[in-house]
Amino acid sequence: MAFHNLWDYNDPELMRWQGSAPTIRAKRAILFFGRYLLPTRTVDMRIAVPWDDLFGKEEDTEYRKIFEADPLRNKGYQYPLAYSMLKNHRPRAPFEACRTPIQLIVSELNELWPLSMNMRSYNRLGGEKELIVLKGKPHWEFKREFDEVFCAHAMGWFARHGGTQQATTGVAAS
Repeated sequence: MAFHNLWDYNDPELMRWQGSAPTIRAKRAILFFGRYLLPTRTVDMRIAVPWDDLFGKEEDTEYRKIFEADPLRNKGYQYPLAYSMLKNHRPRAPFEACRTPIQLIVSELNELWPLSMNMRSYNRLGGEKELIVLKGKPHWEFKREFDEVFCAHAMGWFARHGGTQQATTGVAAS
């Protein structure tokens, strides 16, 4: 498997962008009751997740406009889902028990899920693993160069672990 971020839901840095620990606990409490009282109420995605950190900075304005206009994009999270995102989750098994080969491709300047948090999870993996750090890169960029570097790492990992490479023609197989 190849991941862009890898975290333990109990990691204190996972939701640090939501505010201080007391602020997160308060939001969690509100959503705990809100999921029963107003289960279809939605938290706007731009409020739930720091938009600039997720989708890039000023240079990505053109791509953000396309995304904003997409009728299929996720516009928000209903209270039950928002609550589950702030809630601590006990993992089904410890990371140390993982035997699936894992490649972690992380961005050095990721403001949402920092390198330090990803490293804690990565260091706990018990199986074969590979770490790729995209130096000087934010969470994601809407640039062909970013996509090509990211995808080349992932494709190489899959090729080394039993995947088959196919010619890329830009046309989906039917």
